[in-house]
Amino acid sequence: MFSDVWRYEVDQGEWFRFETSGPLGRWKEAATPVQNSSKLVLMGGCTETSVQFSRNDLWVFNPADGTWVEVETRNKPVPRRGHVIVANQSHLIMFGGKSTKHYAKRSYAELPEDENPQQGEKCLVDLWAISKEEVLAGSEPRWTQGPPFPAPCRWGSTGVVISGKGGAKKRYLAFFGGRHLGEGSVEHTDQSAYIYYNDLWLYDFIQEKWSLAPTEGPRPPARDHHGSATLQGKLFIYGGRRSEKREEHSVLADVWSYDLDTSRWTFYEPQNAAPMARFMPGVSDWKYKGVPHLAIFAGESLPGSTKRTTMNDLWVFNPHSGIWTELFTSNCDLPEETPAVMYTTEALCLVAGFGFVSLLVLGLKKLRPSVAREMQEPLL
Repeated sequence: MFSDVWRYEVDQGEWFRFETSGPLGRWKEAATPVQNSSKLVLMGGCTETSVQFSRNDLWVFNPADGTWVEVETRNKPVPRRGHVIVANQSHLIMFGGKSTKHYAKRSYAELPEDENPQQGEKCLVDLWAISKEEVLAGSEPRWTQGPPFPAPCRWGSTGVVISGKGGAKKRYLAFFGGRHLGEGSVEHTDQSAYIYYNDLWLYDFIQEKWSLAPTEGPRPPARDHHGSATLQGKLFIYGGRRSEKREEHSVLADVWSYDLDTSRWTFYEPQNAAPMARFMPGVSDWKYKGVPHLAIFAGESLPGSTKRTTMNDLWVFNPHSGIWTELFTSNCDLPEETPAVMYTTEALCLVAGFGFVSLLVLGLKKLRPSVAREMQEPLL
C-alpha cells in the first residue's frame, strides 16, 4: 500500500512528490478537501487486502507545508473502508462502507426492529458527523451519529454535495451506486455474487433525513468503485465496475451528470479519443483554462492483475464540448536512470492507496480546483 502524496504542475507537465510522513499506506479510504480546498481530511481505509485491517483514524493534510496531523477523536465510528466523507459549512459527514462482521453489527443498532441485516453482513449503514472547526483545531472533537441509511447497505459508492431546487439552492449529500454481496453468495468469485446499484439517494443536512432522488428518463448502469465530483452544482460520475468477472466489459468509461432541478441524468458522448475504461479512479472538478472540467486520474482496468493493469494517466473532460484532453500519459515502466528517478516513477504507478482521491485533490489544489465547495447551510 502506498502512503505518498503528489501534486501536478500543469505548466511543466510534471508530478512532484511531497516529502512528508503521515498515515500508514492504505486503499479505499475516504477523503475530502476543506477550507476552500486549502487542506485535506482523510478518514479510515484499509492497510492490507483483508477488511480486518480497516481503520478509523482521522488525519488532516496541509499542502502549504506538506505536513500531516492525526486528530484524536471521541466516540469513534467503527473501522471501515469503501465509505464516503464530505464537508459542509460546519461539519464533516461520513457514511457507510464495509467492515468486519463484528463491527457491522454495531452499524445496525439504530435500525427499526423489523429491519434485519442478512446473516454475516459486513457492510455498514451508519452516518456520522463531526465539527469541522474542532477537527482543524485538533481539540479532540466528538463524533455524533445520525440517521441510518434506509435502503440495502452497500460499499464502493460515491458521495458529493450537490445543489437542489429553490431560490436558496438547498444542498445535499448525493450518494450513488455501490455493491453488496448477495445473500448466500461467496466473495471474490467469477459468478454473479454481487448486487450492483444505480439508485441515487439524498441526505438533507438540515432535516437530517434520507430520501430517494426523483429520476426521470434513462439512468447510468449500476456500478461500484467509480468516481464522482460536483460541477456547477450537478453530480458527475465516471467509470467504475459493474461485474465481479475479471473481463474487459466489466469496467466502464462513461460520463453522466444528474441535475436536481430537472430530476434527469445526462449521458455525455465523447467527441474524441477518451481514457481507457477503469475502476477506482481519482475524480475531481477543476477549471482548466478557465472552463469547468472533470479531471480523471489513474485507476485499474481489466482483464489482468493489478500490477499489469494499473494506470497513472491524467485527463480532463469538458462536458460542454464532449472533448477529452490528456495531460499526462500513463507510464509505469521503470526507467534506466538514477535510483531516485526509478523510485519516483514507480511511486507514480499507484495501485489503490490514498493517492487516488487525495493525491488528485492535492495535485489539482495547486491548479485552483473548486472541489467540494463549502455548504451554506450548517448541519443542525
